[in-house]
Amino acid sequence: MKTFDACDARHGISFRWPNFPPMNAGERPRTHAHTRPTQLESVLVTLELAMRHTRARHEKLRQERLDAYSTYAGMLINYRRRLVHLWFHEMLTDDAP
Repeated sequence: MKTFDACDARHGISFRWPNFPPMNAGERPRTHAHTRPTQLESVLVTLELAMRHTRARHEKLRQERLDAYSTYAGMLINYRRRLVHLWFHEMLTDDAP
């Protein structure tokens, strides 16, 4: 009789079967030659693959947000630098006779 252990994680559920070898990223589920996965195991594997896809999508969106935030921060720093430069330039030209 096969057993499974479902662990709640922060962003999904991780399933482990002691009778099946672990899966690498992007690899399709494997079974032993003499056994076929039960319907429950097939559903759980499908759910795990869907969770991996969702996590990958969330990570991609997170990276895109970080890129946007860093670009915005760089623009703000350049804007502040230009304002300081303009202020000093106006102060020096106003004092000239």
